Amino acid sequence: MSICIQVIQFRLAGLDEAHYRAHTERVAGAFSNMPGLLSKVWLANAETNTYGGVYTWRDRASLEQYRASEIYAGLVSNPGFTDVSDHEFGILEEATRVTAPALLATI
Repeated sequence: MSICIQVIQFRLAGLDEAHYRAHTERVAGAFSNMPGLLSKVWLANAETNTYGGVYTWRDRASLEQYRASEIYAGLVSNPGFTDVSDHEFGILEEATRVTAPALLATI
């Protein structure tokens, strides 16, 4: 099993939450056909001005393909986003099999 979890976080800079939410609705479709992406959960905490996503990738190669994409380049270079962080995690397969069997069944 080689599922990778990617957590991206950032703060909005000069962009209010309403405009950001509208942006997410416009671009969400681009993620629906992304090779190797099993899921993306969009994150928002207006109180701390922290936003981002939790991505579940079929494997590390798919994650790296995303990092090499124009969509990712647009994210990290967007002047409306600051303090961008990108963290990668493996999964604990046996425990995940208990708590998220449907996820592992997709592989």
